[in-house]
Amino acid sequence: MNCMNTSDWIGIYGAILSTLIAIAAVFRWTISWRKRETEKKKLGTELYLLNKIDINTKKKHPVVVIMLANLGSERISIKGIEYSGSKSGMPSKGSPGWYEEPEARYGIQKRLLPVVLESGQTKDLPILSIGIFSHNDDLKIWLNTFDDEKVFLDESDILKMKDEVLKC
Repeated sequence: MNCMNTSDWIGIYGAILSTLIAIAAVFRWTISWRKRETEKKKLGTELYLLNKIDINTKKKHPVVVIMLANLGSERISIKGIEYSGSKSGMPSKGSPGWYEEPEARYGIQKRLLPVVLESGQTKDLPILSIGIFSHNDDLKIWLNTFDDEKVFLDESDILKMKDEVLKC
């Protein structure tokens, strides 16, 4: 007759207890991971027009600036900016690069990307030339993160900026 003794019951109790602890740990890790991923997506963006003036020639260089704000509690890393649209019905896609405009056109390379934003930090990226807005229809602009996610800029901001650029 197979009768379970005390050590068998202690073994069963230990197996059940360790299984419950493992399930609880996986559950807590999943919740923590989801919270971190949600916090990484709290990135505020805004576009505004900046007129840089060359001190030697007094020439005005309008540049579109992307203001980034990390509204979450996790670090956000941006590695690049891309855009797509259409020029006269032909698809157009590109990247403005990593350097500040209009200085980049003259060989002065002040690197702006990649950028890391800590919680609560903001950063202005004067990186977009006005030609991107004046020559493209159906324009979409997005930021690429190091987590291989795309953060799209708000279409209403892009349309407002396009109107401002066309007034220049």
